[in-house]
Amino acid sequence: MFKITFVVPFTFLTGGIRVIAELCCQLKRMGHSATMVSPRMRYKDKSVSIRYLKTARYFLLRRFSLDPIGYYKDCKIMMVPEISDSYVPDADVVFATAYRTAYWVNALSDSKGEKYYYIQHYEVWGDARKEDVDATWKMPLKKIVIAPWLKELGEEKFGERIYGLIPDGINRDLFFNRAKVFHDPVVLGMIYRENLEWKGMDDGFRAIDIVREKYPQVRVLILGDGRNPKIPAYAEYRVGKRQRRVREFYSDCDIFIFPSWYEGFGLPPMEAMACKCAVASTDVGAVGHYGIDGRTVLLSQPRDPEALAANICRLIQDRALLRKISFAGHEHISRFTWERAAEQLVGVLKSQRD
Repeated sequence: MFKITFVVPFTFLTGGIRVIAELCCQLKRMGHSATMVSPRMRYKDKSVSIRYLKTARYFLLRRFSLDPIGYYKDCKIMMVPEISDSYVPDADVVFATAYRTAYWVNALSDSKGEKYYYIQHYEVWGDARKEDVDATWKMPLKKIVIAPWLKELGEEKFGERIYGLIPDGINRDLFFNRAKVFHDPVVLGMIYRENLEWKGMDDGFRAIDIVREKYPQVRVLILGDGRNPKIPAYAEYRVGKRQRRVREFYSDCDIFIFPSWYEGFGLPPMEAMACKCAVASTDVGAVGHYGIDGRTVLLSQPRDPEALAANICRLIQDRALLRKISFAGHEHISRFTWERAAEQLVGVLKSQRD
């Protein structure tokens, strides 16, 4: 059995943090000890924006709740003053989980465990400096990635050995649809991400506009996080981050639209497939690897709203194809589980111990 520490930059439930929480829960069920360790206060560098500090303060006042609905209540979390030898527990293995945490883990003593880097994206956006991100790929940390493109990046761009490729899983207790309903008119759905240009929101809305020119009767649902949305008047806007609300959103949609320019992995299309949505997505992250174009998902190139719209129109005009993609996607994506991901992770650790 392994004693494992995951160093995370914060504990509010972003996609990347949820991935680590899922792994911790599965590892515990397998008999291992897995702990998430996070600093009580966020980054000390001066590049942090005022907007981020306000967000961090909000979550500090919420007492760093990892999961308001309690699903991850079994996930052990340690809040510490800082990530240093004084506060991080000794373990067999310690993981960095984001580029800033790689600096912290790299500075820890060997007693904290063999050092790994669980890479979920190439984090060159926002306040991050490319040279700082790139430097983490060259650190003496054993790299594990979640998507084939990250494996290629590590090996070809940085000349690094990648010790494991472990795709994310889907939590079927959170994402399911036991009574699929196909609507007439068809319901389109998209998740709204404010101030993240690379999520392709403008492309998504442009694709919807093109579709509505041909099929003006379609309904449009947008799921957001509660901020003031800049969305068209024709769309129905819903607020909710809790998994039940997200599952209900997916289940109410016939077609889920994912217009992102690039992703580390791309969890939302996987979640939508688990809820029996037909997915029209850009070919980003791992979507083209966990989805099969034309069989379980329809793919188009990023930054091409016309091609995205064409795929949406295919699904609207061919209801047999819509049903086929919906059910085939659901069946196919059930193979990707967090149990399998945790088993693969332990397999990597065992191979390095032997």
